[in-house]
Amino acid sequence: MDKVMRVINFIRGTSSTQHRLFQQLVAESEEATYADLLLHNDVRWLSKGKALERFCALLDEVKAFLRLSKMRAADDQLAFLQDEMSMSNVAFFTDIFGHLNQLNLQLQGRGKTIVDMVEKLESFTRKLELFQSDISTGRVLHFSTLKSQGGVTGLMVDFIKQLQANFKPRVEDYSTLTHSHEKQP
Repeated sequence: MDKVMRVINFIRGTSSTQHRLFQQLVAESEEATYADLLLHNDVRWLSKGKALERFCALLDEVKAFLRLSKMRAADDQLAFLQDEMSMSNVAFFTDIFGHLNQLNLQLQGRGKTIVDMVEKLESFTRKLELFQSDISTGRVLHFSTLKSQGGVTGLMVDFIKQLQANFKPRVEDYSTLTHSHEKQP
């Protein structure tokens, strides 16, 4: 994530001229789905997923811009983007943050009961099991960005396992409450 943010900050933050040149390059591109990169804000973790999503969608334009740049730092940024393993990891994190953002949005809003939220959390823990199977077999059916970018790395398998380990105790507390409540007459 830090390396992706360095690339984004290099394009957006080095100078306003450089940022305008990137926006012009993107505007001229027929395949660009967005007009610009998003800055990530550490205060709001949801912005990680959105910044990564936009970055991956504009990856070809970012690479083209860095190739055209005459700055020495652009070469370092481009080397990172040309590393297949690094870009596979970026694609994976884009997808996983997308799934986490979706869960977060499902938990928000008026009229949600604790039962609705527990169901969403339990459903997500089951999805994590599915994701682990998906990543372990290399099928990556639930990881569209990863499927288009590259292959599975050990980091991905470990990350899913860690995510499961973090979610499990948190959801079990709620599950125990709802299941014990259901058993009472």
